Formats: sequence, structure tokens, C-alpha cells
Amino acid sequence: MKLTVAKKMALLVTLALVGIGLLATLNSLQMAKVYDAANYSTANSVPSLVALDRVRGDFSRLRVRVYRHIITTDADGMLEIEQEIADGRAEIEKGLRDYQALLSDETDRQFFVRDQELYAKYLASLEPLLARSRANDNDAARQLTEEIGAIARQFDTALDEHLGYNVALAKQAAERAVATRHAADTMTMIIAGLSLLLVALVGYLITRGLLRQLGGEPDLAAQAANRIAAGDLGTRIDLAAGDAASLMAAMKTMSEVLRGFIAEMNHMSAEHDRGDIDVRMDETRFQGDFRVMAKGVNDMVAGHIAVKKKAMACIKAFGEGDMDAEIELFPGKKRFINDTIEQVRANIRGFIAEMGHMSAEHDRGDIDVRMDET
Repeated sequence: MKLTVAKKMALLVTLALVGIGLLATLNSLQMAKVYDAANYSTANSVPSLVALDRVRGDFSRLRVRVYRHIITTDADGMLEIEQEIADGRAEIEKGLRDYQALLSDETDRQFFVRDQELYAKYLASLEPLLARSRANDNDAARQLTEEIGAIARQFDTALDEHLGYNVALAKQAAERAVATRHAADTMTMIIAGLSLLLVALVGYLITRGLLRQLGGEPDLAAQAANRIAAGDLGTRIDLAAGDAASLMAAMKTMSEVLRGFIAEMNHMSAEHDRGDIDVRMDETRFQGDFRVMAKGVNDMVAGHIAVKKKAMACIKAFGEGDMDAEIELFPGKKRFINDTIEQVRANIRGFIAEMGHMSAEHDRGDIDVRMDET
């Protein structure tokens, strides 16, 4: 399918716009990925670390309060510390609930479940310890303290590991953001390069197609057309090898045909000047309307010659004494030929009449009669 110049240029512009659109879309998507990865630390890692660290701090304070309860012997003091212990437990449980809303993945959930289990195990051991402490059974309380201390250390270790996992997640998010940015840069360069290459290729093909259709640069084609239009048929038009269908090739063919037409007319004119009035333009050398033009020139010249021959035939008849020789009435401005022949006919007849009159008078003896020269 052949495309017009307008469609070709529209195709080129469309490809450029598609390339720009792809770049804009890709950049938007990749920037969103980079933002999500970079924002992970702000939206999840930092709050998670803060929540876990708060739980760890609250738990440490809770243990201190438990030890204070053990060494306190005053009942009112114990009640006050137990209230602080209850407040500490509430803070820890609130911290765990806050963290639950920030869970990132299955591994994070497993860490959280272990944290809850160890904390529940610690609480289960805490009640008997507080009961022994209220009874001021210090020996039993100290024994339970050693048991609950082991659980507390496990919980602290679990929190440390959980914190480490969140730090690792934050680091992975940062690395993912960098990798995404590099991937976005690479993809952008690839799409930009392919878009530029495609636009350049299409532009090259369009330019080559136009030059092939024109047969040369547009300025040269315009100059050649203007010179031919001005009658300069001697302009040299150079064509590429094998070029037979371009605009320049068509103009060269037209110039050659016009030169051939003029050459035929000049040849016919020269031959007619030499007296060979039968020479005609070779109509078979031309095609289409050029053949019609050649035939028209031949018919015009033949018509003029035919008129001359008819006039000369009439004059010849006069020379042979046939004063009544007829000639057709020519149309339009050719009528002057009829007028001239009739004038010649009248003059010859008048001359003959004068001669006849003089001869008749001489025959009668009047030898003084002369022809009326006036």
C-alpha cells in the first residue's frame, strides 16, 4: 500500500509520540516502584522498629518492677508496684497490637507469633511469682525468679532477632529501590534508543522514498520543472541508474518528447522551404495528445497546401482559356483568395473583351481603334 506524503509524515510523528508516551508511562511506573521501595522504611520498617523497641523497653521496665515487688515487704508498696506492673503489661500489649498492624510478610508474622507465645509464657510464670512475693516467701520467689528470668531472656532474644529481621527488611527495601532505579534507567535508555532508532529508520525510509519518487532533491526537481515551463528544453537532467519512474525521469521524457516534436516541425518547415511540400511530421513517433498535436499540425499544413492547390488549379484553367473554371467558396479569412481569383477572372475577361472590340473595329476598317489602357 502506497502512503501519501502527509500520511508518511503523520506516521513519523505518531511513532515519535508513541515513543515519548512509552517513556513517560515507564518512568511513571518505575518511579512508583522506586517510591514504594524507598518509602517502605518510612511506612513500615521505622514504625516496626520503633514499636518493637518500645516493647523491649517496656518489658525491661516490667522486669525491674517485678524485682522491686520481690524485695518490697510493705503491702501498700506492693500494691503500688503491682499497679505499675499492670500499667507496664498494658503498654507491652498495646505495643504488640500496634506492631501486628505493621506485619510485612509470613516470616515477620512467625516472629510475631513467637514473641506473643514467649510473652504469654512469661505472664503465666509471673502470677505465681507475684503470689509468693506477696506472701513474703522470698526463697520461693527467688527460685521462681530464676525460672522466669530464663523465659525473659528468651523473649529479649526473640525481640532482638525480630528487630534484626526488620533491619534486614529495611536494607532489602533500600537495595530494591536502588535496583529498581537502575532497572528503570536501563529500560528508559533501551526504549529511548529503540524509539530514536525507529524514528530515524522511518525518517530515512520516508526520505529515501521521496527522493526516489522525485528522482533527486526537491529544489533540483523544481528548477528543472521551471526551466521546462519557461521553454528551456535543453536543460540537462541527470538520473540515477535504473531510474525510469521518478518525477525527474518523467520530466526528462517530457523534455525529450517536446524536443522531438519541435525537431519534427523544424524538419517539415525546412523541407517545405526547399519545395518538398509533401513532407509531414512523423505522427508515429508520438503518443497520446502529442500524436493528436502532430496530426493537427499535419492537417493544418495540408489544409493550407490544399487551398493553394485549388487556387492554382483555377489559375491554371484561366491559363488554358477556361474563364468559367469554378473554385469553392473558402470560409472566413480565406475568402480573400476567392476575391483575388475573381478579380483576376474579371480582369482577364475585360482584357479579352477589349481585344475582341479592337479586332472587330479593325475588321470594319477603323484601324485607329485602340484598347482602352485606362
